Amino acid sequence: MGTWEKMSDDDILAAMRELAQETGVFAEPAAATAYAGLVASARAGQVGSGERVVVVITGSGLKDVPSAIRAAPAAHIIDPDLDAVRQAIGKINHG
Repeated sequence: MGTWEKMSDDDILAAMRELAQETGVFAEPAAATAYAGLVASARAGQVGSGERVVVVITGSGLKDVPSAIRAAPAAHIIDPDLDAVRQAIGKINHG
């Protein structure tokens, strides 16, 4: 049995951001749409919390850099020295 979900651009950008932040996967919009659909299906109760699901992400975010920039939160500008990098990582990890 299958279903389909219509995803908005905002849903797809949010999926790109979440994939990157939570899994380190840099997905392009078409690939992230599959994950956005899973999120919508889970919220609608179509996918149970105990079910195993595989989402295949085949497209790199490098295929559509402008969309990746739109999906990204504000960039962190870091001075090119190790102390600045350490300080920035501490801010990212601790809010």
